[in-house]
Amino acid sequence: MIKFEPIKDFLVLERASTKGSKIALPDASEASSDDIFIVVRCGPGTDDYPMFLTPGDKICLTGYINTFSYKGEKVVLGRARDVMAIIKEDVIGKQKDSSSNL
Repeated sequence: MIKFEPIKDFLVLERASTKGSKIALPDASEASSDDIFIVVRCGPGTDDYPMFLTPGDKICLTGYINTFSYKGEKVVLGRARDVMAIIKEDVIGKQKDSSSNL
C-alpha cells in the first residue's frame, strides 16, 4: 500500500458511503449535495490557512476535487478551503436535554 502525504491545505479523502478501506472515486454524475467525504489524511496547512481538520472528520466538500491513480492506487484529493461544513452526528440513543431547546 502506498502512503499519500498531502501538502499545504490538501486532503486525501474517501467518499463517506464507501464500505471498507479503499479510497473511492467520486462519481461525476452525482449531485453536489452528495459530496460527503471522510478525511483520510491532512496536509499541514499554510501560514494564511492553518489546517482545522483531522483524519476521520466527515465533511461536506464542494469546489476542487481531483482524482488520480498511481500504481493501481486511486486517490481523491480536495482542499480544506473548499470544505463547507464538518458533519457532527448525534450518538444513537443519546437523550437530548430538554433545557437545550430554550
